[in-house]
Amino acid sequence: MKAEFDHPPTQAEPPGRVLLIFPPNFSFKQPYLSTPALTAYVRAAVGVRVEQRDLNIEALRFLLSRNQLAQVYDYLRDIGLRADTREHRRTVLEALLGQELVLDGIEDALSFLRTPHAVFNPQEYAWALRVIEAALEAVSARYWPTRLTLTSFGMRYSPQSSAEIFEAVGSVENPYIEFFEQEVVGAIVRGGCELVGLSVASLSQIIPALTLAARLKRALPDLPVVVGGGVFQRLAVGRSLPSALFDIVDFFVIGEGERPLAALCDHVAGRRAIEDVPGLVYRSRGTVRSNPSVPPVPVAELPPPGYDGLPLESYLTPRPVLSYQPVRGCYWRECTFCNQHVVCGDRADEGPAEKTVRDLVLLAQRYTTDAFCLVNESLAPGVLRAIARRLEGEKVHLLWYAGARFDSGFDRETIELLARAGCRKLFFGLESGSRRILRAMRKGISPKHAADVLRWCREAGVASHVYVMLGFPGESRADIDETRGFLDQVLPEVDRHTFTMYVSVFQLKPDTSVFSEPASFGIEEVIAKTEYDLEYIYEHHTPQSAALDYEQEAEKLVEHMDAQLDQLRAPEDICHFVTMGSLPCSGTRSDRAEDEHSDAVLVLGRGVRLVVPPPALRMDLQCGNETVLLLYHFAESRLYAVADPGVAEVLRALERGTTRAETIRMLRRLDEEQAEAIVHDLIKRGLATYTPVYHWAEKPTAEVHYVP
Repeated sequence: MKAEFDHPPTQAEPPGRVLLIFPPNFSFKQPYLSTPALTAYVRAAVGVRVEQRDLNIEALRFLLSRNQLAQVYDYLRDIGLRADTREHRRTVLEALLGQELVLDGIEDALSFLRTPHAVFNPQEYAWALRVIEAALEAVSARYWPTRLTLTSFGMRYSPQSSAEIFEAVGSVENPYIEFFEQEVVGAIVRGGCELVGLSVASLSQIIPALTLAARLKRALPDLPVVVGGGVFQRLAVGRSLPSALFDIVDFFVIGEGERPLAALCDHVAGRRAIEDVPGLVYRSRGTVRSNPSVPPVPVAELPPPGYDGLPLESYLTPRPVLSYQPVRGCYWRECTFCNQHVVCGDRADEGPAEKTVRDLVLLAQRYTTDAFCLVNESLAPGVLRAIARRLEGEKVHLLWYAGARFDSGFDRETIELLARAGCRKLFFGLESGSRRILRAMRKGISPKHAADVLRWCREAGVASHVYVMLGFPGESRADIDETRGFLDQVLPEVDRHTFTMYVSVFQLKPDTSVFSEPASFGIEEVIAKTEYDLEYIYEHHTPQSAALDYEQEAEKLVEHMDAQLDQLRAPEDICHFVTMGSLPCSGTRSDRAEDEHSDAVLVLGRGVRLVVPPPALRMDLQCGNETVLLLYHFAESRLYAVADPGVAEVLRALERGTTRAETIRMLRRLDEEQAEAIVHDLIKRGLATYTPVYHWAEKPTAEVHYVP
């Protein structure tokens, strides 16, 4: 039975054990800062026993265990071609085609990412990531149509609807239920926990977090469960949280969590009334109530985060990359698309540089690492200069990265100082190369200065990353072309094997200037979905959106940039970039064929498999009675169809090994020049690829295509 807290419990002692949990699904490369920060503060402020678990990395370890994956593949073999849609059948087939490589390689792949390397091997790195991705694709096929990757999690149910959330928490398509039941709920029951806190930082964590909350309430109805984190802070502003959520969660915290959580511990201990817990949302006598917030603890007074109890050896990096927050809030606070102020307030709270350096040194010694992330989306140049001068002056040797703006305060001398102080990479929000769009966004930056900063970063040896956003209201084709032109212009100014970028599409979110004044930004209609009682991302219409597909434009821009950047590149993931050593050299791979001798033995490339599809699958391909061979390219996660008998004969020969001369003879339907070109490409790239089966309704052809 659900207990509502109309009056403080009568316990006389503090909670014997408070457990803080970071739920799936988030980045697997480093621990998130929230529970370490709360753990350190509450331990010091209340004196209670606080423990923490990162169920995000624990769940990944569970799902990718060889035993668990073997069960997944058993299930997929059983369901086979009985899957109810063509897309599902294809997903199951591709998962089964990669089974042997995944089961044999998953432990080595995980180990590769956790092992220090003096020299970075991009080929082995890409292979390790591909094995892990293929394992997650198999898990996704098992829980179809759920999609789980290294960077995302999604179900058919929306986290923006409480009704759909409640469907998801009990769905057979939820991949986390088994993990929670086997590895989490029982341990909490046995551990005698008196308060559980769930930190939810992204939309992708809402369903997993509330799945766990529902199971905890079923096992321990009187156990208080509190949820905090940036997502619910944003969702709770200007609206009352749906009452149904309080069937499985007792409290939600709005605002920075240190003071509310410490006060909640006092409430659970019977020393404070529930009305006196700041920033708390709860249900009392059927009504959802919200307590007033209080100012957060100043950064200068916060203890260094405590990572004790977290499995630092399990994260997918060779050594821990720890987060530290020297500033809370944004010093700019003008961007019209941003609602970060809802979480961090309307001002930037800076801690002194000497405290930052002192805490970093302590963390480095305590957890045996030299790699750090300075958490803030845009640290001011003055803040970074002060920290860098302190690090350099005290001869502290750390590696770190940070987020920044293309602020006019960034000059060549500042970048050089940051480089000397151990800065490896800076992340900049460019958003657009169009001056008109930048003005509408109120970014306060200029493309010219951005180009200068990127050049200074390269000259100082600091890698750079830029965020680009397409689809801002009013953006035209000319604006997109201007952004592409700017990126083309700066490419000669950056290090092409360390430069990275991320292209997103604008999302209309509440508590932003665009949302508050849509007409001022050319938005004709904002579409609110009545079934979404937790709506966070709103559909909208502008005159330009009818003519431009911004998602497609983003894909085109990514393809355009990838074609111009070095193929031999440092890891794009920042944690791997900081911790995985360096490239033996920069530049592109050689176009020279590996072996031009006529007696060279050719085989299929690594991870390439040939399979004759069963009749049901040929029907999906609409091939009639033709003999079709499927070519599965594991490394590229692509499935191709080969209808030409001559080409199929060559591929079968490559399975067992054949010479270059024999291969050319088998391609007798082509003239000698064409055959030589095909073999040259096979030697250079490891295989020839054919018309991809991206749309299963299309009939495959014998036309030969090559990887560009």
